[in-house]
Amino acid sequence: MKRGNIMNPFVGYLNTLHNASGSNEHAIAENNISEKDSFSKELFFHRNISEQLFKKLISGDGQIVILTGHAGDGKTSILQEIIRKCTGEELEPNQLEGKVTYENGRNIYYVKDMSEHEKEKQISIFKEAISIQERKESIILISNTGPLFNILQELGMEEEKIIQMLDTREFSMVNERLDGKENVSILVANLALFDNSDIIAKFIERVVNEKLWKPCMQCEKQSYCPIFFNKENTKENKKQVVAFAEWFYRWNFEHGERFTVRQMLAHIAYSFTGDMTCEQIRKLQAEGNEKRKLYNSFSNLFFGFHYEKGKSVCHKDALQIKPIYVLQQQKLDRKRIEAEYELYVQHNYSGLPEKISSCIEVCHKAQELQEVEEGMDKEFVRVVKRVYFMYHNKGDIENKELQKAVFSDMFSLYMELQSADIVSSRIKNQIKNIVFHALHVLFMGTPPDQSDKIYLTLRRRGNALQKVQISQGYVDKEDFILKFNGYSNVTNGKNEKCVFLQCKQQKMELTLPMLEYFKEIESGRVITQVDKRLSQGVENIKTKIFRAGKKNEEEDTITVVYSEDGKFKKMELFIEDGKITVEK
Repeated sequence: MKRGNIMNPFVGYLNTLHNASGSNEHAIAENNISEKDSFSKELFFHRNISEQLFKKLISGDGQIVILTGHAGDGKTSILQEIIRKCTGEELEPNQLEGKVTYENGRNIYYVKDMSEHEKEKQISIFKEAISIQERKESIILISNTGPLFNILQELGMEEEKIIQMLDTREFSMVNERLDGKENVSILVANLALFDNSDIIAKFIERVVNEKLWKPCMQCEKQSYCPIFFNKENTKENKKQVVAFAEWFYRWNFEHGERFTVRQMLAHIAYSFTGDMTCEQIRKLQAEGNEKRKLYNSFSNLFFGFHYEKGKSVCHKDALQIKPIYVLQQQKLDRKRIEAEYELYVQHNYSGLPEKISSCIEVCHKAQELQEVEEGMDKEFVRVVKRVYFMYHNKGDIENKELQKAVFSDMFSLYMELQSADIVSSRIKNQIKNIVFHALHVLFMGTPPDQSDKIYLTLRRRGNALQKVQISQGYVDKEDFILKFNGYSNVTNGKNEKCVFLQCKQQKMELTLPMLEYFKEIESGRVITQVDKRLSQGVENIKTKIFRAGKKNEEEDTITVVYSEDGKFKKMELFIEDGKITVEK
């Protein structure tokens, strides 16, 4: 069959999902969830959270469900899916509120955006929602967090309870007295606190569907089209591509840098196309395209770099896509990895898929000629490293090493913890030892010696060692108990865990950034900067440990700890009749 310069409209559609060019109609608001467009139907995927909410809405008990969060979190698409489950029909873009009936006769009312209304109308809508629940029917309300907070306060809910209800990674179920009525049941899903990284596998699975790429099979440019190259390699190596993308999104989520559903889909769509079009591809000549394919590869575009005049350069327009902007700030592609000797000294690319390794080899030979005249191209080295991150085929052991090298040692342990059905003694002991070591340094200025005791000293801020310190009390290592509180990750349906440190009656959450900070201390690294949020969290832990510690019992006694021969020793200073007596 004769081939020609075939245009694939799906490529154009992918470019409407991101804002790298700044002129995409689908990059704004909710046009990209309308299934009137055949491509959005093909890319549609079910979300676990929609299924869970749907079951609650049709249970027959009468339920008020509130979706809140940031713009782009997928609130409207969740409502869209619930309506589709009820009726098989679509939510009209301009339909702000209405009612649908499920096959079991249960009515579900909905309000698409409470924020479109004035405050008085918002309160009126919520009062009507209470009446709907009293009739054993259900309603789903979508609201921005600020207006929701104000409405609930107006109807009589205490501020502290509202904050507690909104500050959780799970569905929050409360029964409150609202508007003078007892036991009003509310289920709140604050999407701003949910991890959405599970959508990446579903989205990529649909993007690489062969049906959407049929026009490319007849295109004479197929063999050297970077977009088709990305589709082929990503489909064949989907597991690793998804793994690295999920690590990046999850690590940032744990550090408070969360991306919305819209931002993540924009990032992945751009990583396939690089904002290139079929019109641009048709102008390519048949020769000399290996470097163009490599520099426009999914992995390079994922980091915000593309081909320009024979080089891999930052695509400045792509910095409008938030995950790409964050990636370039974090410089993850400059982290040292174990495979560097293999890749850069031995030029051994056997750990990569054949299509990609052969492309790198061709580019490497051309690079060697260039290096004779211009010197080593550091950017080429980083291009290869980005490829390795997202396409290596060495399996889980290598992935653990990459998690440690690119993100942190504790991130690898943390992800292992999340996937474990039962937390092993190895993980528990490893975390406990790291935390004890770090707290010993924070309170006493030195690593622990043979003693399993931390004296709660009044030491000055900073890293300088004080050989003599006043102690207000102490805690023993056995006072520390690690607890792993399970919670249901409503976005992926998995049971995950939060880590808590229990010391007597004091309970403290150990977030991933805290664990990473403690690991840095244990490793003896000098930490010069700590962000405000982390610093506050660490100070909170120290305060609670002070409260939990065993206090010095005698009011007229001062306990002093001092360093001698690398060990801490204790002495008591007794004050009586204006005299000080020392007892070691």
